[in-house]
Amino acid sequence: MFEGLRDRVRRARERRGFERETAVIILKCTVAATLAWVVGTQLGASSQVGFAPFTALLVVRPSVYGSVLQSGRYMAAVFAGALLAGLAGLTVGAQLWSFTLLLLIALVAGQAGFFGSQGVQLPVVAAFALAGGTAESAADLGYLLLMVLVGAASALLTNMVLAPAIRFRDAENAVRDLADGLRSLTGEMAEGLREGCAGLNLDHWVRASDGLDGSVRNAQEAVRRQADRTRLNPGGWSPAPAPTPATWTPTGSGSPH
Repeated sequence: MFEGLRDRVRRARERRGFERETAVIILKCTVAATLAWVVGTQLGASSQVGFAPFTALLVVRPSVYGSVLQSGRYMAAVFAGALLAGLAGLTVGAQLWSFTLLLLIALVAGQAGFFGSQGVQLPVVAAFALAGGTAESAADLGYLLLMVLVGAASALLTNMVLAPAIRFRDAENAVRDLADGLRSLTGEMAEGLREGCAGLNLDHWVRASDGLDGSVRNAQEAVRRQADRTRLNPGGWSPAPAPTPATWTPTGSGSPH
C-alpha cells in the first residue's frame, strides 16, 4: 500500500498528470477548509461552524468555473433545505409525522435538475436541521446559512488564487494520440483490403477499434477539461511551442501529404 503511495507521490512530483492534479486538489481542499473554519470561528457561530469547512470541501473543483457552478448549486440546495426545515421547525416542531413529511418533500425537490449532483444536499440539510433542533431557531438557521456562504466563498477564493494553468497542449496531445490510433488502424485495413481475402483480419480490426474507445474518452475529457479551465480563469495559459506539422505517408506510397 505504502509502496503504491510513494510511486504516486513520485509521479506527481516528476510530471503532469492525474497524480499531480489529485495532489493540487488535496492542497486546495486543505487550504479552503482551513480558511473556512478560521473565518467561521471568528464569526462566533460555534454550533454551526462545521458547515463552513464542510461546504468548502464539497465545492472545490479543479477549475474556477467548476467551483462557481457547484457552489451555486450547493448553496441553492442548502437554502432550500433550510427553508423547508424552518417551515416545519418554527411551526409544528420536530415530530414523527413532520420529519417524515419534510424528508419526503425534500427528497422529491432534490431531484430537480437545477441542483445537479448537489440535489442530495437538500434532504441532508433539511433532516439535519430539523432533527438537530437547528430548524426551531431562526438565529441558528441564519448562522447555518452564514457558514455555508463562508465555506463557498473560501472555496472560490482558494480556486481563484490557485487557478489552474490552461494548457492547450495537453488537449492537443490527447487528440493526436487518437488520430495516430485511427491512422494506424485505417492503414492496416487499407493494406489488408488490397491483399484481398487473404489480407482480411476482421477479428484484429474489431479489437483494435474497440481499443480506441479509451482514446476517444481521453481526448473528449482532455478537451472538456481545458475548455472548463478557460472559463472564469483569472490567470492565463501556459504557452507551448508551435507544433511541427504532421506528415502522413499512405501505405504503399512514398510521397507525403
